[in-house]
Amino acid sequence: MIIRLLSGCRQRIRSENGGRLTPFWVLYKGESETGVSIHFIDKGIDSGEIIVQKKYRVKKNDTFNYLVKRNYEIAGKAMLEALDILESGDYSLIPNDDKYAKYNKIPDIKHAWKFRIRRLPWLNKSKSRFNRAGTD
Repeated sequence: MIIRLLSGCRQRIRSENGGRLTPFWVLYKGESETGVSIHFIDKGIDSGEIIVQKKYRVKKNDTFNYLVKRNYEIAGKAMLEALDILESGDYSLIPNDDKYAKYNKIPDIKHAWKFRIRRLPWLNKSKSRFNRAGTD
């Protein structure tokens, strides 16, 4: 008998948002939804079949801290739901096509400044010397 293990909280719902600090990249890219996935562990990075996926809308004024807190609130409930589903024996898994996976790095200072400038209206309106740091 093969035993498949569950992963912990994967703070993403899209394969192109893997890697470090997913809530930052969700806000940086201006995405309209995020969430968590509970999946089996396999040989890849977050590439196992998904058991439960919980999504929610990202609002314009949501902060990094809010998204992290929200994800962890959802993750515990999603993990319990995944265990109940697996225990029932009657479930279908969501395919997790890793060929489209993209893994984000930890944001560098350029990305942090660009993000901050866009999030602060008074700074966004000015032609601040910091705008140079925010160009790609």
